[in-house]
Amino acid sequence: MMWALFALSLIELVVVHIFVALKWPVIGWTLTTISALGAIWLVWWIFSLKRLPHELRDGALTLRLGTLKSVEVALDNVIAIKSTWEQGAHDDKASLNLAAIAYPNRCLDLKEPIEKGKARVFIRCDDPASFDLIMRNHGFAID
Repeated sequence: MMWALFALSLIELVVVHIFVALKWPVIGWTLTTISALGAIWLVWWIFSLKRLPHELRDGALTLRLGTLKSVEVALDNVIAIKSTWEQGAHDDKASLNLAAIAYPNRCLDLKEPIEKGKARVFIRCDDPASFDLIMRNHGFAID
């Protein structure tokens, strides 16, 4: 999905800005520069998703959304880890969604809220089976 967003940004960069540059060259080239920088940043962010995965270290999970967001959750703050949840829960104001434009595949329910009262954290794991195995080894049941 993110590569599709990148492709759309390139189409917008070329088509729209050429038309604007024909009428108002200074505005067109300014918009082209800003859009090109945005497209470069988008690629950098997409690659950061693989480069900065979720980590379990010293009794805490570091959950990341590439370079955009990172939170640390102590394992003793986790009540449950779920693979299913009620519809729309990941969009709730009491939830932190670290899945970006993808649909999350794991939910962590927390004892103590983190960051502005958020008591649930939704993540997207590339390899949910490995995540589940590691979390089961730490005493969690995955429903």
